[in-house]
This record gives sequence, structure tokens and C-alpha cells, in this order.
Amino acid sequence: MFYKTFPPSHDLSKFIKFFWVLELDAQTDYSKNERIFPDACVELIFHYGDLFKKHKNGNVILQPRSFIHGQIKSFIEIEATGRTGMIGVRFFPNGLYPFLKLNHGLLVGENLSVRDVWGSEGEELEDKILNSSNIESRIQLLESFFLDKIKFNSYEYSHVDNALKIMYSQKGNISISELSNSVNLSKRHFERKFKEEVGLSPKSISRIIRFQQVLKELEQNKFVSLTKTAHDFSYHDQAHFIHDFKLITGENPKSYFAKHQHLAKYFNT
Repeated sequence: MFYKTFPPSHDLSKFIKFFWVLELDAQTDYSKNERIFPDACVELIFHYGDLFKKHKNGNVILQPRSFIHGQIKSFIEIEATGRTGMIGVRFFPNGLYPFLKLNHGLLVGENLSVRDVWGSEGEELEDKILNSSNIESRIQLLESFFLDKIKFNSYEYSHVDNALKIMYSQKGNISISELSNSVNLSKRHFERKFKEEVGLSPKSISRIIRFQQVLKELEQNKFVSLTKTAHDFSYHDQAHFIHDFKLITGENPKSYFAKHQHLAKYFNT
């Protein structure tokens, strides 16, 4: 098994959180379904190994060879089909927007192939990534692709950038009215602009940010009780905490931590 993250260059660091690589041998027993949870980020993924299956609404869909995975509100289930070889780009919540200026609400829950998104440029990038012989050259190809794109796409620091900084600093515990006031926009205009650049509403992203903070604490064995956890992260009460946890993971906290998710830890941050 091999998993590693790589930081982007300085010029891309405001858009890209990191590049990542995951490789698993075909003999490794990871054939069961794995749940992947929302983390407020958008992913660009290339399979240079065997493809993954995605389970959705009782159907099984084979993922494209390369694709953008938009925001998700709740868990998705994936399944390895053989030897895993993947390289991904994890964008900040609105990090893809400067490179793909369409309403990101259209990407929510979708897998869009790179060829469909960037046409012949995407097709050329996919071919180079899949035919490359090592990790370093794949990362360099991705770096060059996005550096070239940002040169030709005007980018201005937006109200959404400021709002996301506040949301993370407050660990998701801030009202939408407070956020819109902080960035000097009307609530309606702010929510519309936020959904366009990020895909989900500010409320949904706040919920996900808070959930990820809780998950991080619990994974580090800092759990004392559901009541204390709910209080520490400003949930109304224990029932509110359990409701949000189940909404995102499909399980209550106790049943979730009774299971051992092999691949999920690499996809969930």
C-alpha cells in the first residue's frame, strides 16, 4: 500500500489543497464498499490502475478513467475492482472555480469526465497522465496544466474566499447572516454567489466543516461522551449532533466507530 500527499507550487496554493496518490496491490482485500464523506472539497481524479465502482441509489456505476467529482452533501460508497492506482487533485471548496467558470451547483454529486469538461485539452492531459511512468511526472503535468490555465483566466480574490476563511476559523459555527454581513453582501446575493463558486449552500458547507472537525477529534481518541462532543462543537444538543452525523455518514456515531473503514481514511480528511 502506498499513499502520499504533495503540496502544490506557490502560485497554485490558493486553489489546490494538495495532490495525492493512492496505490494498492490487486491482492489486497479491499473489495467491500467503502463510505466516503463530504469534506467541502472538489476532486479531480485519474485512474491509472483499475477503475472503481460507485454505488448510487441501488445502482452500480463504473467511474470514468478521469473525472471531476463535485461537492456531496452526504456519503457515497465506492468499491475497488482490482489494482488501485490513482492520482488526485484536492481543490479548496471554491478552488476549481477559476479554472472552470460554470455554476458549480451543476457539479454537485456528479462525476464529469475530464474530456467532457476541457475538451481536447482534457483529452490530451488524460492521455499524458495515464501514459506517464512515475508520480513526479504526473504531478508536473497537473501543475503545468493548471498554471497555464490560471495565466489566461483572470482571478480576483472574491467575497466567497473571505467567507470560507471565516467559516474555517469558526469551525463552521457561524450564521449565514453573520457571514453575509462580514463580506458586505446581502444575504440573498451572498448565498447565490457562494453556491455558484462552491456548489453547495453556505449552510451545507458549514455543516460539513463542523462535521470534519468532530471527526478529526473523534479519530484522535478525544471522545468523552456524545453530550460533551455536542456541547464542544456548539450543537444545540446531543440529538442535533447525532442527526447531523447520521445525515452525513448514514450511521450514528457509535455504529460508525464500531466499523473499520480501510480506504475511507485516505479519501476523508
